[in-house]
Amino acid sequence: MIRQQDGGRYGSPLFQSTLLSQNKDLEVSYDLATEYHVSNDAQIWVVSIREDVSFSDGQELTVDDVIFTYETAKNAQSTVDLTNLEKVEKTDKNQITFYLKEPQSTFLYTLQTLGIVPEHAYDNHYAEQPIGSGPYQFVEWRKGEQLIVERNPYYYGDSPVFERLTFLFVGEDQALAAAKAGQVDVLSIPITFSDQEIDGMKRLSFESVDNRGVMLPYPSPGFNEDGEPIGNAVTSDIAIRKAMNVAVDRDAIVEGVLHGEGTVAYSSVDGLPWGNSDIAIEDNNQAKAEQILTDAGWQRGADHIFEKNGQKASLTLYYPSGDQMRQALSLVFADMMTKFGIEISTKGAAGMK
Repeated sequence: MIRQQDGGRYGSPLFQSTLLSQNKDLEVSYDLATEYHVSNDAQIWVVSIREDVSFSDGQELTVDDVIFTYETAKNAQSTVDLTNLEKVEKTDKNQITFYLKEPQSTFLYTLQTLGIVPEHAYDNHYAEQPIGSGPYQFVEWRKGEQLIVERNPYYYGDSPVFERLTFLFVGEDQALAAAKAGQVDVLSIPITFSDQEIDGMKRLSFESVDNRGVMLPYPSPGFNEDGEPIGNAVTSDIAIRKAMNVAVDRDAIVEGVLHGEGTVAYSSVDGLPWGNSDIAIEDNNQAKAEQILTDAGWQRGADHIFEKNGQKASLTLYYPSGDQMRQALSLVFADMMTKFGIEISTKGAAGMK
């Protein structure tokens, strides 16, 4: 697993406000909310909100909009999981009370990420013409081409630095070509392009928690309740998983693929406040990796690839076909493992994230 140092795709919504937010140090701070209290049993959350907030169309934001947002999200049962929300009530002019079915520490995260929408302007077309109380207001969206936003004149917080932003939806190669032609002011480049220079632009590198790792199917081969095949006989073997974790040379990947613009990582939360540095291991130790496999009954075949009970240690590693960095990481990882004795082929697939 590798932690890439570049700009991640995280943050508060452009168009909507949230009740709470996070500062640059990932500490909880206030946005719409002015204070919140949690009951001793952690099932009742009382939130008070500001009185000076309007949507970008000039309409006042009220407690009713907050309730409407949470009830709509709960009924939609989509990406926001509110199944544990029993009900939400207006308990004062500027106060909302959330009742949870059981204690849930991650509800704090929901309060930081669910953008508040206007009840008076929310309809089937809202996703394409959003109205909110966040720092920017919607101007134009050409699907697959660009999105234009401007400062929200009614925004209650610090005025955004940029008056107008145009986001271009182009591939990595197209974005780099546009930058070299002087057609864009800022772009995020794949780390594989980090050694290139562009006239009139300065390259910046930021520390992030943009971790990359290899995900492996773990159940033994079989079928789920819908009759779909699941699992993998090789990757479900814990010895294979341990051996790959020990055999891979993370430092070589950071230097070779990321051009030093990253650090080694051992979990998906490295670099976060709740990450645990004690899980770091000594990698690039192929002797130890081989011992793990032989102790588990794996032996090298004539082609140097490990085998066990007629099963070759062989698998396919998929990566998003449009992501050059993931492709490069996959190819290097596969080459390392194949040379060690776990045969990995790679395949690009559209639609992956």
